Amino acid sequence: MGSRFDQCWDAVAHRIRERYSVPWERTAQSAVSAPLRRREGGKLHCIAEAMKRGLPPDFVITQASAHSAPTSGNEYKVVNWLRAAANIAQIDSVAAGYLTVDSQNRLRLPAVRQLGAGVNLNVAGQTNLLAEYALHNLSDSDFNLSGQAVSEAKVLLAAIAANFGYNPADTTGVTAEVQKLRQRGTFSGACFRSASLRFEGRPVA
Repeated sequence: MGSRFDQCWDAVAHRIRERYSVPWERTAQSAVSAPLRRREGGKLHCIAEAMKRGLPPDFVITQASAHSAPTSGNEYKVVNWLRAAANIAQIDSVAAGYLTVDSQNRLRLPAVRQLGAGVNLNVAGQTNLLAEYALHNLSDSDFNLSGQAVSEAKVLLAAIAANFGYNPADTTGVTAEVQKLRQRGTFSGACFRSASLRFEGRPVA
């Protein structure tokens, strides 16, 4: 197990990079990320960026495990996402330590930290698994609740919008309301500035 900071940072980095890889459209809607290897392209770009920055394999593999832990026969999914991200980053995933090749010439997750200390888990038919891989997958599983909650909130807000002088079909008011929150100091920093400019369809300096 890594430090609590490492475990938290995996989840934070995963979400922060999503925000930079999915731009806002002029219609005030977020762009749809094109699928790559059955996963949203934005997620793969996040992993590719982490690789390009030379972040360590345990960190990058944890990030890649957000949508599926490499357990119960699903190691191949994480391996394929790492392969795709390495292609985007134009790096050799094996040479960089993000993947390894087993005795049957198949790409597998590498033995990081103490996983390879005296026992070859792959030879024994097992996956090189850190607890963080599964934990990050669990931490990203809020969509089971949040996706439905957002859908219901949109319906409810649209139903009461007129009572507060808003037209639910008019999204131009969203920018004005976000600017009010920003002026009050609710949002600040470069990350919000980048998202705000994309929301307004303006280039980010």
